[in-house]
Amino acid sequence: MRRVTGLLVFVTCLLASACSPAASAPVTWQRKASDPVFAGAAVNGVAFGNGVWVAVGSITGSETDGRIWTSTDGATWTSVATGDALKNTTLVAVSSSGTGFAAVGGSCGQNEGCATAGEVFVTSTDGQTWTRQAIDPGTCCQLQSITTGGPGLIAVGSDFDAGFPAVPADAAVTLSTDGTSWMQVPNNSVFTGATMGDVASGTSVLAAIGYGSGKPQIWSSADGHQWQNVSGSSLGTGQANSLTFGGGKFVAVGSGSQNDVAVWTSDATAQTWTRGTSPGPGGLNSVVASGALFVAGGKNGNNATLYTSTDGLQWTQTSVDSALAADSSVNLLAADGATGLVAFGVSSSGAVVLWTGTRAGQP
Repeated sequence: MRRVTGLLVFVTCLLASACSPAASAPVTWQRKASDPVFAGAAVNGVAFGNGVWVAVGSITGSETDGRIWTSTDGATWTSVATGDALKNTTLVAVSSSGTGFAAVGGSCGQNEGCATAGEVFVTSTDGQTWTRQAIDPGTCCQLQSITTGGPGLIAVGSDFDAGFPAVPADAAVTLSTDGTSWMQVPNNSVFTGATMGDVASGTSVLAAIGYGSGKPQIWSSADGHQWQNVSGSSLGTGQANSLTFGGGKFVAVGSGSQNDVAVWTSDATAQTWTRGTSPGPGGLNSVVASGALFVAGGKNGNNATLYTSTDGLQWTQTSVDSALAADSSVNLLAADGATGLVAFGVSSSGAVVLWTGTRAGQP
């Protein structure tokens, strides 16, 4: 990443292996054929804006270089020429805004604690022409996620300056008003010994999820500068992997400590979080809001899983055929603001897997 409506019909069809007419699914998915444009690639982030899908990641040959792809329909993708701007880098996340796109990454790949290279920031007004921004050579951090909100753009990740690996990493937040210049929020006690993995913007509050002290961690901020840790005992154990905002609430997904899906929600204040009942085994890697629906994806065993929910607490697994789910996991999801969705994942051999989805109902 369910609806209770139609559940009896769904179960009857599942037991009978056939239904006439077919029960209507909240989202209809298609797995696309392997595309040579993603050969040797890792896709780490995807976003939609101004009529364009943008995916970011890296491609590995004799070296690992950052890579950007674009699509107008989510199904057919083209690699963007960036010259040497992304040489020896990896892009990990991308976000759209009213003025274009911003992506973040690092110049040491995803090697944990790489302290000598620093962050990579690239921006584009149209998804086709990208500019790598100059950064302070003293930057410290390995970024994981970026979103629009607060002062403009917020990127989060891990700060290794304290002496990693002898000293655990701290959470890191980096801010920009325009995507061209960036500043790190000063490290403080609410970031100590934790890492941030994702960030989302609500109507008036930012929320971030991560991991620390052996359990999920959640932070909130009104402006991106001042943060508070709002984790409580209700979060339980496990790992929170992805966060989104829609319908006046934040929703986070991940995995529990018993090889089970974990889900959490909060209202728009991001202050008090509730853990929902696990809808099944495995774990979830990504969640996105699409209209009045939340859509999440992950993996159970060797097969990709997809779920939907109307409230973020009660989830229903999408029934898909084996060819769509086999030997893969869903790692990324994005929505186009209407009824379209895109999911990226990976097969057991490391190949990029792409799905496109259409949500039932109105945009």
